[in-house]
Formats: sequence, structure tokens, C-alpha cells
Amino acid sequence: MPTDFPRPAPGHPHAPRLELVEDLPATAPSRAVADPYRWLEDADDPRTRDWSAAQDALFAAARATWSERQGVAARLADLLSAGSVGPPVWRGERRFSTRRDGGRDHPPCCWCARGTPSACSSTRSPSTPVA
Repeated sequence: MPTDFPRPAPGHPHAPRLELVEDLPATAPSRAVADPYRWLEDADDPRTRDWSAAQDALFAAARATWSERQGVAARLADLLSAGSVGPPVWRGERRFSTRRDGGRDHPPCCWCARGTPSACSSTRSPSTPVA
């Protein structure tokens, strides 16, 4: 059951507050916790889709007024193309690190056994599932 609260600033989509209160955790001792915007957690709810579309439109309108946006985006792309190297972390007899080459979104995880050359002896991409 929605409650009447002040409307958001002009242009911002309205997000109705529900009178939803739960005792959490379910076991004693518990506290009454309000969660008036839980409906926004359901991506398939038409209200959530409408609200998200309105937020996206609001952001797109604001972004269109940023005169330096193209320059900032080009500079960030330039900086990110340099790649990165993560610090080594020892776990037992293995050293783990990450190394992202320019143009890649995610760095693979590299590991080397103690006493081996500094080059990675094995890599695993973060998008590869662990067996």
C-alpha cells in the first residue's frame, strides 16, 4: 500500500514508498526493518522497468549537456590502453598477480611457483569458470 510522500524534484521519476516492514532476522532477537523500495529489486516488475527507463532518460539528458564529455572519454581510453600490473601476493609456494594488457577489459590471474622465472607459468581469465 503506497504512502503519500513529497514528490521528487522536477524531472526525477517518482518512486512510491511502500509500507513494508519485516522482522529481521527471522529468528530471535529480531528488529523491525522498513524496506519501502523493495519493488525496485524486481527487474521484471513493470514499475521498476518504467522507473529505470525514466532514470536513464534523465541521465541521458544531463549527459548531453556535458561539453567536455568526448574529451574526457578519449583521455580515459588513452590512459586505460596502457594496461596495468597488480602487486604479487604469496599463497603458500605460489605467487599470484594480475597483468592486464592495453585493450583488454579484465586482467587474467597469473601464478608462478617459488623459484621460477618472473614470467607467468599459468594464466586464467576472470571470465573462465573455475572447474
